[in-house]
Amino acid sequence: VLLPVEGGVDSGKCCQILRDDLVPVLDWFCPDGDCVFVRDGAPVHASVEARRWMGDCHISVSEWSPQSPDLNIAEGIWRMVRVGLAGDVGSIAAGSGLVRRLQSLWRGVGVERVQELCCSLLRRVAAVMGSKGTMSKY
Repeated sequence: VLLPVEGGVDSGKCCQILRDDLVPVLDWFCPDGDCVFVRDGAPVHASVEARRWMGDCHISVSEWSPQSPDLNIAEGIWRMVRVGLAGDVGSIAAGSGLVRRLQSLWRGVGVERVQELCCSLLRRVAAVMGSKGTMSKY
């Protein structure tokens, strides 16, 4: 889910977004509750309030470094979105046109591609371990 947010996001707003927008998505994608939330390194995701809220809602959170593009599925999706957006530079106005295009590209990634990224995690972990935490081919 790609959600445009106006203004800054503090821990209270983060929890509101998680409650209003993440929970319905998790309910749809993971009706059995077997999902893991991958934080992107934003401090509000790791705030005391957000961690407490996720714990109260029984939302599992990944333990690996979200900053590692080798291990973060969302980074692979963002890469595809950036490539798609690169062809549009100059033809999209900022604001709502840009938001619509980003949302379109995000939705266009497709479930199959996300599944491929998920299935590649074991190879990615092995590559990161083999490179002793430095850059890998991913």
